[in-house]
Amino acid sequence: VEYLDGIAGWLNEFGLRCIEKRVVSEDVAREVFELAAKLELDEVTKFSKNYPLLLEALGRGMNRWSQIKRYLEQRLERTLNDSELNRYLTNLIKRGFVEKKNEEYTILNPILAKHFGQLRVL
Repeated sequence: VEYLDGIAGWLNEFGLRCIEKRVVSEDVAREVFELAAKLELDEVTKFSKNYPLLLEALGRGMNRWSQIKRYLEQRLERTLNDSELNRYLTNLIKRGFVEKKNEEYTILNPILAKHFGQLRVL
């Protein structure tokens, strides 16, 4: 259940799969989480193929403008205009995927936060 962050739809999916498989297990929870993450990622990617890279940066702890920009430029292997990054962040904020607080950005979507949080470098 921890994997699914208490989200009703995914908890229902988990319950149905447990009934089908006749077992309640962490493997089933992981399976449902992976499905949820894939669907959420597909939704984000519909808007821009670069959004997952931005979320990846946040998941790796790069939550300030300059850190995000540097990460995206590295991954895209090109210079990123400030207006382009601003558009990405503004759109993700408007769609409820990302939040800005005190000059730092965080992933709001619990499934995506967990998915990209696994990438965090300690």
